[in-house]
Amino acid sequence: MRRVLVLGLALACVVGAGVWTRHDRARLADVRFAPIETVAAASAGGQIVGTAVPVSTSAPKSYWLKICDEKLGPMAVTVHANETPLTFSNDRSVGQLTAEAPPYDRAARVLGKTYATLSAQFDVTTHYIALPTQPPTTCLRPSVDVELVLSDFRVTVAREFAPGSCAYNAIREHELRHVAVNRAVLPRAAEVIRKEIQREYGGRLYFGDPDRIAAELETQLTRHWLPRAQSLIQLGLQAHEQIDTPQEQDRMSRVCNGQVQAVLQQLVRS
Repeated sequence: MRRVLVLGLALACVVGAGVWTRHDRARLADVRFAPIETVAAASAGGQIVGTAVPVSTSAPKSYWLKICDEKLGPMAVTVHANETPLTFSNDRSVGQLTAEAPPYDRAARVLGKTYATLSAQFDVTTHYIALPTQPPTTCLRPSVDVELVLSDFRVTVAREFAPGSCAYNAIREHELRHVAVNRAVLPRAAEVIRKEIQREYGGRLYFGDPDRIAAELETQLTRHWLPRAQSLIQLGLQAHEQIDTPQEQDRMSRVCNGQVQAVLQQLVRS
């Protein structure tokens, strides 16, 4: 059974620091083979099973293309965008959240952070028919299922800001803007991937050894489509930079009649 790599992106969007971090990881998904039928000479009439077309082991390739196309049907490309429930926490300090920011971006205090893991998974089912050619061969057509998942989805507001307070609510609302960006990335990336894979593979038939073809599909997915999914996700996440602007940092420091600024000044003195 062939295996294909699966891309994962771990993201963290922060108030004040204006950055998100990414950690690549890999998981595995199956490439499965599902036989439609074995095409062979019937005992009566010399016809292909399930058809009214006589078998001819010396038939031209166009003959087998027609048979395989009719039997295997069109390629199916499905996409799913799923997310785990969003959770909130208030258990980390401003200092702890700031320490998680990259070293070059710790000048600003981090008041809250949005965490998420965006992952793309491709499952390929290869339908095939064994052909009685000389030498015998197999025709295949893949179906691709793409799943984009937003998991470990949580918002943390620094514990210096009590839940229900004006400052807590202001920071929480800011983080929900990052949440909206993460949620918007999934369906957009999924639709682009669906169209591109359909355009690339939709009418294609493969002839030859199933293991070799599976290896080729694995190579194509890992070398092109997983990086393509990654680039689409990264492109969509650029919207985070439009949220954590210097103007937004200044606004956050003045909200709630200076409550946020007062807490930060107290931290400096302590």
